[in-house]
Amino acid sequence: MKALLTILFIIAIASVAWAEKPVQTIDDPVFLVECAFQNVVYNWDFAESDYGFTNAECDVEGVPVWDYGYWPSGDIVCWGTTFDGNYPSEAGQSLISPSFLVDASTYMVEVRHGYNIETSYDGGNLSVNGVVVEPMIGYPDDEISDSTGFYAWCVDGEPGFTGYSGDNPVSSCFDLSAFLGEEVQLSFDFGSDSSVTYPGWAIFRVSVGSDVVPVDGTTWSAVKGMFR
Repeated sequence: MKALLTILFIIAIASVAWAEKPVQTIDDPVFLVECAFQNVVYNWDFAESDYGFTNAECDVEGVPVWDYGYWPSGDIVCWGTTFDGNYPSEAGQSLISPSFLVDASTYMVEVRHGYNIETSYDGGNLSVNGVVVEPMIGYPDDEISDSTGFYAWCVDGEPGFTGYSGDNPVSSCFDLSAFLGEEVQLSFDFGSDSSVTYPGWAIFRVSVGSDVVPVDGTTWSAVKGMFR
């Protein structure tokens, strides 16, 4: 009898927690912008190859989600958080790019992607050498899973992509000039909490370049001066 009462108590708590979450709404995407490239150094188009991107742990208890394959809607080859239904609860994993040196020709990153993620509670973002980098016009949410009752692995309390980006792929541009002179890897971190899941995050292409064409013989001090 005591065991039955315990189970009923747990179910009641879970029901209250679920009731706190709003119903997902689909809004017009507004957080998108393409990079003003003058030259592109790396064009990692995942329709052609996985380009050596790898999975990595970003939270010891997060469930792995990133995989390379055909995205269900449109049969497009990409890196995605799941290819069989919705991403799992308690997801938490990073997708890591090959390393590259950030200089005057490689300080802009454009991500061609799409997402349908539980608004505010689950999400993903880009970090570079352990630092979260915001797209040029910001993330849709300043603080993923700010509820004390839910925890999103890897991205809890961080800004990130969450909600619905629309039916077609969108572009987001990131400025890495703060990392000039550093060897970096891009880390696409994704996390979800304990309930309510959606199709997830798909990344179709990552391009690295700049809006300037470096001149031979340019000194490092001159290059850095461009970003002050």
